[in-house]
Amino acid sequence: MLGLIFLLSISPIQDTLHLRVLSINDLHGAPSTRTYSFSEGRLVGGVAVLAATMDSAEAECNCVTIRVAAGDLMQGTLQSNVVYGKSIIEALNALELDVAAIGNHEFDWGVDSLKARMEESRFPWLAANVFYTDTGERPEWARPYTILEAGGIRIGIVGYITSSTPTIVRPIMVEGLSFVRGAESLADILQEVRTAGVDFTIIVGHAATFCNDDRCGESIQLAEELSTEIVDLIVGGHDHRVAATEANGIPVVEAWSNGRAVGVVDLYKTRDGSVSHSMHIDTTYADAVQPNPAVVAVMSEYESLIDSMANRTITTLEHALPRDGSQYALGNLFADAIRAGTGADVGLTNNGGIRADLDAGTVTYGELFQVHPFGNLLSRVTVTGAELIATFEHSLMRGRPRVHISGATVTYDSERPAGERVVEVRLSSGEVVDPAASYILAVPDFVAQGGDGFPLSELPRETLNADVLDSIIALLQSDGSALADLDRPRMIDRVAPSLD
Repeated sequence: MLGLIFLLSISPIQDTLHLRVLSINDLHGAPSTRTYSFSEGRLVGGVAVLAATMDSAEAECNCVTIRVAAGDLMQGTLQSNVVYGKSIIEALNALELDVAAIGNHEFDWGVDSLKARMEESRFPWLAANVFYTDTGERPEWARPYTILEAGGIRIGIVGYITSSTPTIVRPIMVEGLSFVRGAESLADILQEVRTAGVDFTIIVGHAATFCNDDRCGESIQLAEELSTEIVDLIVGGHDHRVAATEANGIPVVEAWSNGRAVGVVDLYKTRDGSVSHSMHIDTTYADAVQPNPAVVAVMSEYESLIDSMANRTITTLEHALPRDGSQYALGNLFADAIRAGTGADVGLTNNGGIRADLDAGTVTYGELFQVHPFGNLLSRVTVTGAELIATFEHSLMRGRPRVHISGATVTYDSERPAGERVVEVRLSSGEVVDPAASYILAVPDFVAQGGDGFPLSELPRETLNADVLDSIIALLQSDGSALADLDRPRMIDRVAPSLD
């Protein structure tokens, strides 16, 4: 499906305003090209290729063009993280980005670091639905909107960030802030933008576009709550999907993640005020463009800083470790490493902390860092058996596990109501967990602090001066016996065990 054109409306007619919007999202600090399972050996992505793809899309249109990004731009690679995103800001400046939405991972290094990166950016960072909890006012550093003027066209752009942010970053990083869900949080700003006399209004939001049987992401929900009289386009992100669709008549676009694609949306406005559109997704194949030299120059400087660290060999894998299904070997490796690094009874890791697959063959530190780039520390939490079971219940709220565990096997029933799905928890010793007994649960500090909503933040805990990634490296470099049991699921659905 990638690379195909999705035409969503009539062709443009004469005597119109024509605006092309080029969008990216969830870059996650990805500076370099690489192959993917879909690319059949062709190199994809990298910020220099991303810039060149945008250059090409702008040149072929010969129309007013803007470049926007829907958040989570910096966190995720050594080239970015060792300088707290400074390298990616310089690359995005060279790419001539016009505006960015703030994403949840922009808070990973704290508000002060975010503000420092904002000061270095030649483009504004936007979020209209962030407020101080105590006053209800918007933070002075979070601009709610901006108005761009180009080629006689005025474009109002409003920022939005997922309301789930407080549960998916370390709580201390967003302390004192509230992230309000829905169109009502934007109502005053959208009115202000309309009053300013813009030709097009666009929401650039770090908010999901994916829908399943019972729910849709916040970008789609925003569209359903608004109308084409208020908003002409929503650019989404956060869930790393490809989307070129409509909701409530409003076009919604999302261009995958890690620089693998660019969203291309053409908006046309006639003299009578009616707006039509077309859109497609361009995959960023490196052999289709000449890398943007300005971006190449920026990234070359930073890549030289981390070459020796990134290229250090950690181990060699006989088989690939992909993220496949709800229970997979790579997740079990994480959980085993967390437990081994703490001497706990049970280890647990949230799946959101596992960000990439590991390929077979030589594994370098740089590759492993992309799998877990967050710098999480190990925490030991003292729990009762009942609290341990409640933790597993939380991980099963959506019917399938969102964690991997070590030192135990959890049998659950996916057809039971949420909160009642755990059937049995048995330790690796064979002992069934006693609700009244005391146990040590090892988790990343993000989880211990209540991240992802886990009910652990009020329990006794000790955070160690030991990094999750270092524990994974130690296990990978062990004698090999520790890797023998990774394929066995530790959370098993008694209704449909083959699905796990």
